[in-house]
Amino acid sequence: SVTLPGRAAIGRSPASVGGRTPVAIASPGRLLSRTHVLVDVDEHGRILVTDHGSGNGTESQTNPPRLFEAHVPYVLAPGTTLRLGDVICRIDLV
Repeated sequence: SVTLPGRAAIGRSPASVGGRTPVAIASPGRLLSRTHVLVDVDEHGRILVTDHGSGNGTESQTNPPRLFEAHVPYVLAPGTTLRLGDVICRIDLV
């Protein structure tokens, strides 16, 4: 579990894209890209997730699952679970 005060770049060895806080996550099968997704909160308090051109995709685990197009920000409900390559994570507001 990681709590951040703002924006994040998530991946195996993420870059600080646009000043976002890098959050490194272990990827057992190395299917998580170095910088896989960018997470932001907009001025309305909505969670925005953008696939950063990952090699193995980003998919919401909603019903039905939704595959994210690269470089397109998607609004997520708090508590949404994502599959990032071989990693499952939940994005929430605190």
